[in-house]
Amino acid sequence: MKYDADKLAADVNTKRQIKNRLTTREAAEQIGVSNGTVHRAEVRKGLSSESFLKLCVWLDKEPGAYKIETA
Repeated sequence: MKYDADKLAADVNTKRQIKNRLTTREAAEQIGVSNGTVHRAEVRKGLSSESFLKLCVWLDKEPGAYKIETA
């Protein structure tokens, strides 16, 4: 599945910095991923399927919320 990296990055950044005032390291501990994974999500780099799903759970969003429709 292709996902909207811009939307995911915005949601991760909003929850991490604005709502919870967390560092990337603190967010990573909550999510169960590495600090680098949180950083990659925020700068729109590729993620593994497992990391993407863990971020979705942390954001309380269905993975389909980030799906890009393809023709």
